[in-house]
Amino acid sequence: MVQSHYSSNEQEDSDRMATAKTLKSYRVRDEILQRIRTGVYQAGQPLPAEKDLADELGMNHQTVRKGLSVLSREGLIVKRPGVGNFVREVMPSEMVTQLAIVCPDWLRRIDTNHPAWTNLVKGVARAACDHRYMTSHLFYRVEHFAEDVIDVAVSRGVKGVLLWPQIDLPRSGVEALLAKGIKVVLVKFSHPALASLGLLSVGVDKLASLYEVMDKLTELGHRRILVTEYEQSPTRVQTEAVIDAVCREKGLGDVSNIMLKIPNPNEGNVDWSVLGKALDREPRPTAVVACDEYVVNDLLRATHQMGLRIPDDISLVAMQDYWAHTRAQEIAAPDPLLGVRVPEVATEYLMRLIDGEEVEERDVRLRCDIKWNGSVCPPSV
Repeated sequence: MVQSHYSSNEQEDSDRMATAKTLKSYRVRDEILQRIRTGVYQAGQPLPAEKDLADELGMNHQTVRKGLSVLSREGLIVKRPGVGNFVREVMPSEMVTQLAIVCPDWLRRIDTNHPAWTNLVKGVARAACDHRYMTSHLFYRVEHFAEDVIDVAVSRGVKGVLLWPQIDLPRSGVEALLAKGIKVVLVKFSHPALASLGLLSVGVDKLASLYEVMDKLTELGHRRILVTEYEQSPTRVQTEAVIDAVCREKGLGDVSNIMLKIPNPNEGNVDWSVLGKALDREPRPTAVVACDEYVVNDLLRATHQMGLRIPDDISLVAMQDYWAHTRAQEIAAPDPLLGVRVPEVATEYLMRLIDGEEVEERDVRLRCDIKWNGSVCPPSV
């Protein structure tokens, strides 16, 4: 009995030693993997020699070799006999952090080559430019958010999303994403219905720029100013508040005389006829503030048909104009590169959240200076 008891203890000690060695080899594996993920060891580059790794990690040579064998079996490194161990050129899915750009489906239906979309992709790529990240592009229909986004994101192992929030996006959809442990950063717009979730939002300080534009136009002598905004825009209420404050300060009358709400009951289905009607009313506006490049395009068409010259007959300012570089006439507008900088900053914050960092900011607005080109001058009448 004594001998049997001794043999049992010996076996247990042997099992514990084997388990300890295995745990150590996986600690080596995890440490090297972390260095690859953070760019210490670059794809295609050789790892340090086993002896050097053993010294760095404080492990014996055999443990390091076993850890390297685990990485090799997982396809994360390549062993070249007589040469050394190399980081794989193409990273397998276990190596990368999955991100997703999540946008309303109407953007895809309109034009995925639109600069608003391509700038969004460029900005994400600039921030997540190393081999640690892989980006998916997801488009959602509001009524099918779970199917279009949540199910796909979970199946792909997405760790964080940059979300372009449509105004009628249900709170429950975003809550479901968060419940899956997926980090969410809002890009371009904040969203009143999501405010209590404490999400970080990154966008342009459009309201400060709008105030600057209104101040400039009134300083030039404009009193009949038309400011356009979509009825379903997430920033419509805030825009209206800024215009109301300017009207009171400058004595421009009621906000309803200045604010033109463009009907867009379903995103992408816009009633452009209101622009032509607004320009045709008497007295005619002497300056128009366009909320984006689509409005600029329609205003340019309408003014041409009506024989109005810019800026002689009517001044034009764009709060956003991604197509500025294609126009024969320069329009006063912010720097279009802000369209890249916003998602770049948003992605930087998202990566910090994924890495477990505490981020205090909640509403990050980038300054949006207007480039006063030749489309603005004092009113002719």
